[in-house]
Amino acid sequence: MYSDDQFLESLRAEILANQERRFAYVKLKLGFIFAVLGISGVASIQFESVRVAALLAPVIALVFDLYIISEDYSVKRIGVFFARMVTSSNLANLWETLLPKHRDPFTQFAAPISTSLAVLPGIFVLGFPDERTFYFYTYVVFASIAIASTVAYEYIKLYKVRKFEADLPDNGMMEERDSEDA
Repeated sequence: MYSDDQFLESLRAEILANQERRFAYVKLKLGFIFAVLGISGVASIQFESVRVAALLAPVIALVFDLYIISEDYSVKRIGVFFARMVTSSNLANLWETLLPKHRDPFTQFAAPISTSLAVLPGIFVLGFPDERTFYFYTYVVFASIAIASTVAYEYIKLYKVRKFEADLPDNGMMEERDSEDA
């Protein structure tokens, strides 16, 4: 069984692992999207049917955004736990208490904006503005769904963090337990 200190250290290690995975997902997302768009753009000069590969870009973006937002949710959830449940004068705990109140309001738009910027070149690969084919319109629909889904999922996870915070008992509960242990 973990002691409280061991448990808190494992949560801190989990935060670091989640942040590393989130960063790796962002790099993979951009790499896959630009590779798909690059291959479909260059290859479409020789083979018209290869343009269809560009349709994968919004799907890839959406899948990676789901992973990225899930990792972000895990980090925020642990941070909320630290802020509400850990009562010590430790600077790290003070930081975790202050951080939610001063969180960057634009981070919730990072995934949708990066997805938008990543899938935008696909419109040009598929012939915008001179050729508006079935693939072009399909791509626009896929991209719109990917972006809207990312925004919705981001708000769902933000709601879940707030709900998790509301479900935590008051900090006094930990103080009572600490005084009983002494």
